[in-house]
Amino acid sequence: MERDCKIVQDLLPNYLEKTTSKETNQYIEEHIKQCPKCSKICNAMKEELNISCSLDTEKEVNYMKKFNGKMKRLELWKKIAMVMISILIILLGMVLYRYSIITKIYKLHSKISEITNVYYQAEYEDKVIEFWRKDSIIKQVNKLKNKEDTMTFWRDISTEEGYLISNTSKIYAETPKEVPSQNLPWGFAGDWDTFEKRIKIAINPTITITIKQYDNKDCYYLRLNGSDFFNNTEEIYEKDTGLLLFESGHTQYSSWGEDINCKVKYEYKINVVLDKDVERPNLSEYELRDN
Repeated sequence: MERDCKIVQDLLPNYLEKTTSKETNQYIEEHIKQCPKCSKICNAMKEELNISCSLDTEKEVNYMKKFNGKMKRLELWKKIAMVMISILIILLGMVLYRYSIITKIYKLHSKISEITNVYYQAEYEDKVIEFWRKDSIIKQVNKLKNKEDTMTFWRDISTEEGYLISNTSKIYAETPKEVPSQNLPWGFAGDWDTFEKRIKIAINPTITITIKQYDNKDCYYLRLNGSDFFNNTEEIYEKDTGLLLFESGHTQYSSWGEDINCKVKYEYKINVVLDKDVERPNLSEYELRDN
C-alpha cells in the first residue's frame, strides 16, 4: 500500500494538471478513494493550485488593464495627432492659396503695366484724374469736383521734357522726370516683388483675400490690416488682368496736414489713345514759373 501511495503522490501534480492518461486517472482515483492520506494530499494540492491560478489570473487581469489603458492613450494621441496634422494641412493649403493669388496679382499687373497705349480714370471723392499714355508720351489731368481749375501734367519719357500746367492761371512749370508717373495704379501689391514679401502677406491672419464680383467682373478682394498697412485698407483687383479697380483706407495728407481717408475707383481702356490725345501742349499763352 505504501508503495502505491508513493506512485500516486508522484502522479498527483500531472493528474491535477490533467496531463495523465485515462487509465492512470482511473488508477489514481481508485487509490484516493481508499487512502485518506493520499486523498488529503490531493485536496491540499488542489487548493494550492487554485490559489496559484487565482494569483496568475489576477496578474493577467491587471496586465490587461494596464495594456488597455496604454492602448486607449495611444489611440487618443493618434487622434490628436491626426487632428493637428489635418489643421496644419488646411493652414498650409490656405497659405499656398493666398500666396498663389498674391503672386498672380503681382505678375498680371506687372505684365499689363508694360502696355504703352492706355487710358485710365481715377475718381476720388473730391477730384477726378485722367491719364493717357501713348508710347513715350504721358498726359495727366487733375480736376477738382468743386472747382473749375484743372492741372495738366505732360511728359515725354524719351527726352525727360515735362510740364505742370495750370489752365485757369495760365502758368506752367517744368517738372521732374518722374512726374507724372508712367506706372498704372496699384496699391500695396506693387511692393510684393519678392518671395519673402508675398509669404509675409500670405501668413498674415489680419489680411483677408477673397473672390467677389465688382462692376460685373470677377475680382480679388483684399482687406489689409496691421502695422504694415493702414487699418481697414481695401483693394480690389480684376481677376483676369490684375488691374486695380478700387481702393480705400489709404490715409493721405493735404497741405494742411489733414488726414484724408480716400476712396478711389478706377476705369481703364487699352489701345484707344491717339496722338492728338497726348500732343505737346501749346504754351505760348502761358507764363513760365520757377519750381
